[in-house]
Amino acid sequence: SLSFPSMNVLSQGTLIVGSATALGGTINLSGKLIQSGTSRISGLIDMGATATTDVTGTLNLDTGIRDSGGAPIVGAGTLSLPAFASFSGFGTVQPSIINNGTILPSNGNLVINSANLVNNGTINIQPGAAMFFGSQTNFTNAGTIVINSGTLSCSNQLLFNGSGQQITLNGGLLAAFGFNNFGTFSGFGQRSSTAIVDNFA
Repeated sequence: SLSFPSMNVLSQGTLIVGSATALGGTINLSGKLIQSGTSRISGLIDMGATATTDVTGTLNLDTGIRDSGGAPIVGAGTLSLPAFASFSGFGTVQPSIINNGTILPSNGNLVINSANLVNNGTINIQPGAAMFFGSQTNFTNAGTIVINSGTLSCSNQLLFNGSGQQITLNGGLLAAFGFNNFGTFSGFGQRSSTAIVDNFA
């Protein structure tokens, strides 16, 4: 285990996290993060534009990630966000995401190329931002999605809104190859589907 008040990983530096717990404040990441095994980081990872990652295990994030520089997050592992954690910013994400907290796209395009995206929490797309789900896997919403004058695009997938779940469109665009609604879909804006649109609610 590692305890720290805060940490700066400079552009020439590398932080290696294996099967361990890191308890502390903000990690200002301008260099490289290498992660393997099953790890837990309690502090916020604040990624700069020069940050690089290699996430091959399961990284549990108590506070979350802020990708204010749009740096890509790569690897075949999993990012796990608990109820009070958030993932904000933009960029490209390759590891799988298990979201029980909040995904908050802002300042640009957040492109999810994960093999798996599980949303049990909230996706809240900020005005002018966009979230693109690029995996070939269909996307099932088991939480809440709010689009605030932004864009959510699942153009190659079927979007399933689960029973009792909520999608709210406050302006903007919801685009999906197909849309199966078993929950609540409300608001105003544009919905675009090139295939089936079924409402089972």
